[in-house]
Amino acid sequence: GARDVPEAVALTSTEKTALAAMVKSGKPIFIDDTADDRRWSPGSRRIEWVRSFAAAPLFKRDEPFLLHNVDVLSKIPLDGLVETHRAAREHSAGQSVASLAVQSRNSSRLLLFDSPGLLGWENRGTDGEVRASHHVREPLGVLERRSFTGIHVLEPAVFALSNRTGTFSIITLYLELAARGYGISPIDVTAHEWMDVGTPERLEQARTQARW
Repeated sequence: GARDVPEAVALTSTEKTALAAMVKSGKPIFIDDTADDRRWSPGSRRIEWVRSFAAAPLFKRDEPFLLHNVDVLSKIPLDGLVETHRAAREHSAGQSVASLAVQSRNSSRLLLFDSPGLLGWENRGTDGEVRASHHVREPLGVLERRSFTGIHVLEPAVFALSNRTGTFSIITLYLELAARGYGISPIDVTAHEWMDVGTPERLEQARTQARW
């Protein structure tokens, strides 16, 4: 109930009621019109908290769940990703806490994987030279470079494994966990179509292509 709402966060009574309802039911609350609904509180003072409590149902799940960037399109079979992650979790005795859909394609930003899983990243220039990189440990076995699709499967327990607050990259969290021995596994989806629509130009391009 409302007692589960952190006291350190300044919320209105309406916000507390909405959050408590989501925590209790494990389901999201849908806001039809953010201009008129009092449950939505825009503004810089609480924007990070609004984003956080909108995801409150994720904390109550017992099964892995899928995260999908809103600015990508794909024909990747999502059910298959979840099942592949479940198999990796069982094989790792519960140490696998996330699985990332990745592809072998040209990209300036690459994730690095070895036999245990994610271990770092590389940023490359247009000439292919490495401009920046980061590793949390030395690689074991073959080192593979893959591009992240923005689609991943997570265990609910991942939220309890870090004390991070505020805004941060999910890859930063994954690398923090990898450094502590948790498994972040790649799922190769190179065979499936994928498109980044994160700019107006790319979105318009997607609209003109019949396959989407």
